[in-house]
Amino acid sequence: RADIVWGIAAALWIATGLWRVFGGLEKGVPYYMHNTFFMAKMTFLALIIVLEISPAVTLTRWRLAIKRGESPESVAKPQVASRLAAISHVQVLLIVLMVFAAAGMARGLGMGMGS
Repeated sequence: RADIVWGIAAALWIATGLWRVFGGLEKGVPYYMHNTFFMAKMTFLALIIVLEISPAVTLTRWRLAIKRGESPESVAKPQVASRLAAISHVQVLLIVLMVFAAAGMARGLGMGMGS
């Protein structure tokens, strides 16, 4: 259930972000597309999403194995858990970097000379 709630939250964050950029609100598309802090923030988000694929697939396989009454080891070795934990730590770092990028944007940074 927690995964579903986090998935819904992520979808809402992304949807509202897209609305802010492309919905004619606030600064408009050119501001965001030329802001290095915004581009960094989007790069961090893309990396988080790509990094999440393997853990999501592995954890889903484990859950399905348990529902079938099988051992999670039947679909992935327990040593995979340490790799998933490492991925999670990298994702947390990327989230922190996203917050710093967002703070920079909010202060008008990232537009190059004259901003």
